[in-house]
Order: sequence, then C-alpha cells, then structure tokens
Amino acid sequence: MSYPTVTISLNTHRTHPENLQDEIVLKNLIKHAEERILTEISEREVSEILTKLATIENKVDIKYLQDSFKILQISFNLILFSLNLYSLKIQ
Repeated sequence: MSYPTVTISLNTHRTHPENLQDEIVLKNLIKHAEERILTEISEREVSEILTKLATIENKVDIKYLQDSFKILQISFNLILFSLNLYSLKIQ
C-alpha cells in the first residue's frame, strides 16, 4: 500500500495580534487534511499518519513563525519548516 503525502501550507503573520489567528488557521488546516485522508483511506491503514498530524500543534510555537509555515507528511516522515520570505533574493 502506498501512503498519502500530505502538504499543508500556511501564510503566517510576524506580529501580535495578527499572529493569533495563525493557530486557528493551522488547526483547521490539519483537521481538513485528516478528514480528507479518511475519505480515501481507512483509519486503520493511516492511524500512524493521523497520530503524527495530531501532534503538530504541540510541536510548533506559532508565535515564532516568520512569513510562511509548511508541513510535509511523506509516508511516515513528518517535516515542518518555517520560511522567512525576506531572506529570498531573486536576481
């Protein structure tokens, strides 16, 4: 069986109070991803993936994210990263 690849992308806010909404948006995106997975694959087959997705909120301090937050769930590997868009230099 091949496992789903999950990608979640969230544009975040650098400052308070705007960044307070980022936590809610992240929670909603994770919930949507979980629901989408369960419409296509049985819960028994993807229970480990769902467990890892459920832990993201505890692993991330939303206050310290820069401009964008990305989540990649590839097979059983969970990759989280924050992007600082001002550090990108396009020539």
